[in-house]
Formats: sequence, C-alpha cells, structure tokens
Amino acid sequence: MKIYKVEHIYDKSLYINVEGHLLGYFSSKTGAEKTVEFFKPIKGFCDYPDGFIITELPLNCTRKPIYLYQIWYYIHDKNYDYEYGKYLDLNLYTNKKEAVKVKSRFERLNKEEIKKCPLEIESGINRWKLDEKTKEWHDGFEVYVGG
Repeated sequence: MKIYKVEHIYDKSLYINVEGHLLGYFSSKTGAEKTVEFFKPIKGFCDYPDGFIITELPLNCTRKPIYLYQIWYYIHDKNYDYEYGKYLDLNLYTNKKEAVKVKSRFERLNKEEIKKCPLEIESGINRWKLDEKTKEWHDGFEVYVGG
C-alpha cells in the first residue's frame, strides 16, 4: 500500500533555519492535494506557497489502517541554541505495540551512544489518523525571519 505525507517547509534565513510542519498522512494523492489547498490561504503558509511537499511512502500492510504510529526524536542543547527534530516516517507502523518495540530496540542497541551524547535527547511516538489533516496548524503560524 502507498500513502502520501503532506508537509510544509520554509526557510527563515538563507538555509540556516528551516522550519517544517507535518500536516498529515493520506491514503490517496487526491486527499493530500486537498490538504495542501486547505492550508494554502492560512497565515504563514500563504507566505511560502511553494513550501508544500507531498511525498509518496510505502506502507507494509494489506488493509487500510485507521491510525499510523511514527517514532520521533528531538535533540537540542540546554539553551536550545541547537535544535534538530526528526520524524522517522520511512517506518510508519500500523499498531502502537510494534512502534514501541522498534523504538525500545533502537534505544537498547544505541544505549552507550545516547548516554555519551552531550545534547538532550527527547523521543516519543505520534499517532496520526490516516486521511485526517492535523488540527495543530489550522490557525497558521507567525513567520519570524532570521531566528
């Protein structure tokens, strides 16, 4: 099965400070395109109309799931001068139990590296309802150039 990820990315200052918003996962390209049209006129998104990206992703299942589970990591220094967030959507899971198992295994195998890391590492598992756009960005966002 194929699914479609919709996100919006914009550059705040000459490729130094890129921001992104994950807007949802969809079972059809049409659903993904409708989501782009929904967000285009909203504050922040309208300032960067070319920032929408639709990515086709494989999903290892035979039936259309209701929810997708996504492992994420957020790495930062104590003052948040350095921040890096990563959604691991190359391996989306159709049940939370499997996502928890994979996340636990990754952290167990990398325990020493994680312990030695001078940065703060936060992680979790997001649940996304397939074919539902996020409600988080319906009011848009403020654009602060350069910071």
